[in-house]
Amino acid sequence: MSLDINTMFSQNLGKIEDAGATLQKKMQDTLKQGKINPQKMLALQFEMGQYNNLVQATSTMTKSITDTAKSVIQRTG
Repeated sequence: MSLDINTMFSQNLGKIEDAGATLQKKMQDTLKQGKINPQKMLALQFEMGQYNNLVQATSTMTKSITDTAKSVIQRTG
């Protein structure tokens, strides 16, 4: 079993891009309606939190992989 980091990273970036586009569209649609109710704002806030979590998870994973690679390089050098 091999781990293809490039594929995993590309998939996560694709998910982030899709989630961002979806969130932006929902925000624009909500603004076009003119009247914004608290329920819609809470739903958008929740979706923004989910988007933020996805970005943070990808960032944390990338940093961890980078730190591990640096550590391995230092030990072999």
